[in-house]
Amino acid sequence: MAMSAGKAQRLPKVAPLSSKAYGKRNEGDWKSTLKLFVEEVSRLKEETDALKSTRNDIEASWQKAVEKMKILTDENCLSQHALESLLDEERKKSLAVVKEKEDLLVKLKCADEKCAAKEKEVRRLADMVETEKIRHSVSVALHEKAMEKKETQYRAELHLQEKRLEEMQHELQQQLKRQESELLAKDILLEKERKRWRNWHEGYENENSSDMPQIKGASCACRLSPEATMNFADISSSTPFMAHVPFSVPPDDDDARNVSKKSRLEAARQQLRRINGKSKEDVTLISLSKLNHLQEHFRH
Repeated sequence: MAMSAGKAQRLPKVAPLSSKAYGKRNEGDWKSTLKLFVEEVSRLKEETDALKSTRNDIEASWQKAVEKMKILTDENCLSQHALESLLDEERKKSLAVVKEKEDLLVKLKCADEKCAAKEKEVRRLADMVETEKIRHSVSVALHEKAMEKKETQYRAELHLQEKRLEEMQHELQQQLKRQESELLAKDILLEKERKRWRNWHEGYENENSSDMPQIKGASCACRLSPEATMNFADISSSTPFMAHVPFSVPPDDDDARNVSKKSRLEAARQQLRRINGKSKEDVTLISLSKLNHLQEHFRH
């Protein structure tokens, strides 16, 4: 049947000729009409061949179906015999079940008698439970009263603690505001000191650059003593700088003086950069640590 269906699907579809197509064909010459007629005849022949093949396929499938029906009838007979044997077995089982049911009814009567005795015992125990419930309810009422007293005490204590916490919170907020204002004031002072230091440093460099062609013959050891260099290295950004550092300038070789002056100025610049950066980092770190400490204390 599947083969016949497949062949039937492969058959060429012949579309019916419309009146317009028929008129157009009549308009042509007799050769074109003859050619079309031959094509139609060949199509019809192909369709008949396909129908014959499908008919043969249908007959073959019908024979197969008949053979399958015979096989199914034989299997049906065998299944009927098997069902009869199963029914006999089920009848025997049902008889056994009936006997078991009778035995269970006898056992059920015995169980009912036992249940009646157990019910009496349960009633006695229920009476005992009721008396225990009454005693327990009295003790629970006393315990609830005691718990209510404790709860009122705890609530009063909690209320006092909440008030204390609110006061502490207010104090901490005030401290935080004060610390913030102090830090802002310190930052402003630090910025002022830095500006003063920059102005002093620029004036110092300008004066040194103007004094370079006038001063000659100073040596490296006499230009800057060890005590002056140590005092210059200990300069901090928090102290104001408005005056020159005094230096003794004895006459010496010009080349040695120029080299020592350049090296001294470069060392002073590097030292000042380090001092400025370190002081800025120290102040910012201190302010940040104080703020973090206050915020953590406020949260706790």
